[in-house]
Amino acid sequence: MVSDSKNNKKKILIALLLLLLLALLFVYVVNVMNDDGPIINQNETNMTNSTGMGFAIDTSGSTSEPSSTPITPAAEPLPPVIVTPSTGGRPSGNNQEPEPDPELDPDPTKPPMDDIDDYIDIENFEQLKAVGETSDSLSKKYRLVDDIDMTGKVWVPLGRNSSTGYFNGTFNGNGYVITGLTTVQDANENNGLFGVVGSSGTVKNVALIDVNIDATSNTTGAVAGRVDGTVVNCYVTGNVTGTSHVGGIAGGVGYGSNSGTIRNCYTICNVSGSLTAPDGEEIGGIAGRVTNGEISNCYATGNVTGRIKLGGIAGNVFTIDQNVSSNVALMPLINAVSNQNFPQRIIGALAGAVTADSNLASETLVLKNNTTPNIPPADGTNLDGTGKPDADFVVQTTYTDIGWKFFDGTVDSTNPSYPDTVWKMPESGFKFKTTDTEEWVYPVFYWQVSAA
Repeated sequence: MVSDSKNNKKKILIALLLLLLLALLFVYVVNVMNDDGPIINQNETNMTNSTGMGFAIDTSGSTSEPSSTPITPAAEPLPPVIVTPSTGGRPSGNNQEPEPDPELDPDPTKPPMDDIDDYIDIENFEQLKAVGETSDSLSKKYRLVDDIDMTGKVWVPLGRNSSTGYFNGTFNGNGYVITGLTTVQDANENNGLFGVVGSSGTVKNVALIDVNIDATSNTTGAVAGRVDGTVVNCYVTGNVTGTSHVGGIAGGVGYGSNSGTIRNCYTICNVSGSLTAPDGEEIGGIAGRVTNGEISNCYATGNVTGRIKLGGIAGNVFTIDQNVSSNVALMPLINAVSNQNFPQRIIGALAGAVTADSNLASETLVLKNNTTPNIPPADGTNLDGTGKPDADFVVQTTYTDIGWKFFDGTVDSTNPSYPDTVWKMPESGFKFKTTDTEEWVYPVFYWQVSAA
């Protein structure tokens, strides 16, 4: 009997020890769940099985047995807040449609954007001015996200000289409009929105409206004083005036071993240089002097005025092996006030060999030397291009015949043919910025037509 009693006590002791171990294990599991899992409240956690039934587990420290009372399954979790990947994206809020991602849902009224995560947004004048503050800021990537009115504001060109640094970043105008650009008047060269676009710099999709540049020094253009890098898909309206080396887009293209490119640009601006010697030379509708580089797929419509070396596209191609091709001169008048040399429809003067294929000009374009007007023959030479009647320039095939590519409705910045497929001929009755009533019938960028 004594032996049986001892055995029973041992069994009870072992059972108590096992219960204690189970209780400790239970408390440990509950603590882990409170640390890592979702908590309904401070003392109760729902554990739901695959049937939707669950047990209410008290985590207050009680050692009572778990209740087997079924509970209602927890509601489905709320969807997460969605933030668009673009810089400055805003939360859309729960149960709302996310804001359009411009990378996935491009705006048909704007050019396609690049990898936008790498870009700094610019939405006002002060932010635009800050681009030129340091050599570091002049090497970054920027894009406009709003129109900017610069009327009445003093502007110092971005990246104007080698001491402060040229602009060697990327600037995407993104189809927004900069209005009323007026550069500061001083003795420094390289006047424009940019002073010098450096050899690693790119400026694209920039619209400059109602510019009024009246520089008192050399090398002046609306987009840049000089382009050693790339300017593409830009347009200008207004007036551009300088002393020498003046163009609607750029005063100069290339310098030394740096080769500049201007492609797919147009100007609706009068371009003027000084009328007194020794200034007033190398004036062009697109660029003043081409030292080293290319001008292609561009057109100009405003009058060109100066002293010598005047051209509808380029004033002077200064060195050999340059490319000025597939351009169109549509201005009414090129007026040189000197008898020293006669202006030309495409290139005012040559200082070497040049590739100048497929350039066109209006047959009615008047070239004036001092007081003698002249309309050159349609000979297709390097200087004058091929003359065509004005009616031909409102037809898209005139431009496709010289290699221009027109927008096919696809916005794809990764396509190798972009940015060459940006042109579009406006539909009949399309009103452009020239006046409120005038119909513009020449090519424009496709996002201008889409936005009209």
